[in-house]
Amino acid sequence: LFWLALGWRSGPDAPRDRVQLAALLVAALVPAAVFWGLLGWPAVSALPAAEPPAFAANPLAHEGLGARLLTAVFVWAWKGLGLTLLPFSLACDHGAMVLPILRSPLDPRFLLAALVLLGLLAGGILAARRHPLLFLAMAAFLGFSFAVSNVPLAIDTVFGERLYYAPSLGLVFLVA
Repeated sequence: LFWLALGWRSGPDAPRDRVQLAALLVAALVPAAVFWGLLGWPAVSALPAAEPPAFAANPLAHEGLGARLLTAVFVWAWKGLGLTLLPFSLACDHGAMVLPILRSPLDPRFLLAALVLLGLLAGGILAARRHPLLFLAMAAFLGFSFAVSNVPLAIDTVFGERLYYAPSLGLVFLVA
């Protein structure tokens, strides 16, 4: 993805034709497909299972689609991004009694979380030409954390710091 962002740059060393940019895109997608095939898909292939995970492990699996998505976006931004940037209040449990279930799309917590995630996405895309590492930071965080965010489907836990080892690469790229 970094090389793809470099391809978007203007300058004498930037790839100009679509073949070069397509090759960079393939070079970015192949490792992502391998990662998903070896790690991501086996982790979620049994989901949704015949029985959802225990309520204490992931209350979102027991909620309707709306509440699951609203809460998942909130947890993704507040816990996922927040603890990636400032890992000072780590906890062993993020179950039903710790995280609120959001039920309204007008809830300020959801609106702020969605604004933060969309801002991160927009900022990374807008920075791609001038600062490719910022694009890579955004793509690493959002790309790796999406699968464990409970947005695409309910997983076996509502949140876990251990799920953010790969997304934390985004912070490394941001610092670089």
